Amino acid sequence: MKQRNLVIAVLALSTLVSSSAFAQRKNPLDGQPAVRKRVLYLPNRVELTPSIGMTFLQDFKHAFLVGAKFEYHIPWCFGSKTYRDCLSVGASFHYNAVDWDTELMGEIKDTLGTHFDQPEINPAPTKQALEDAVSHVTFLVTAPYIAYTPWLGKLSLFGQVFFDFDFYAMIGLGMAYFKAGNIGKYADILNLDVKDKNGGLRLGPSFGFGARFYILKWLAVHIAFRDIYLSAKSGQGRNSAGFDKNGSLNQQGQIVIDSHDRVSENIMYITLGVSFFLPANAKISR
Repeated sequence: MKQRNLVIAVLALSTLVSSSAFAQRKNPLDGQPAVRKRVLYLPNRVELTPSIGMTFLQDFKHAFLVGAKFEYHIPWCFGSKTYRDCLSVGASFHYNAVDWDTELMGEIKDTLGTHFDQPEINPAPTKQALEDAVSHVTFLVTAPYIAYTPWLGKLSLFGQVFFDFDFYAMIGLGMAYFKAGNIGKYADILNLDVKDKNGGLRLGPSFGFGARFYILKWLAVHIAFRDIYLSAKSGQGRNSAGFDKNGSLNQQGQIVIDSHDRVSENIMYITLGVSFFLPANAKISR
């Protein structure tokens, strides 16, 4: 009986000791990085990205863009002790190298003649008048902006070639400059009173996203989407065609083209570029 009680006491003591030791044991992965020996492509590096691109979903003219972006990657990320590569600040500039008609512009031109046909009866513009009236994008700027890079990973190509990538979103101030059309030179023929040009600088919020695919520690392929919103309510919209939209007339019976003919507009464009990083040697995580 005494031996049985002794065995029970020893087992109970062993269980208590092992439970206490288990409670004190710490997870060896606590505080450790999710990925070791990771190439830190972004923190405290400068990114310079020459690129080409084009606008899309525009009303009358598409633009082929040439430009670049400059970005500094801040070595800080919302209190994270492991990853410090999620925030950056930068600026981008793209110039319209050449533009061409949209499908809508072509369809409208097909309905117009080459000469004015009794404008007092049929005040329709000619093909050249429409071309002269439409404004053109000169350059697009997003500056300053802040970018957030929450996702990164690794991709494989046919299971043979592996490369790192990351994905980011951005928001900032957008600027668009337009070369104004000149419908005013047809004012007498078309009975117009032109008070507002459809060109000049326009400002609005800009947002977008992009991805980088790293070929080397200092080189990446860069794809991006940008949208600059120009609000008519804040006076930043545009009358891209240069014609009257609301049917307003002055006391002389002339068609009035003024700021009330502006509408809100999204200037959307995509770019493809190559990112160069400085310094060239990227650090490696622990």
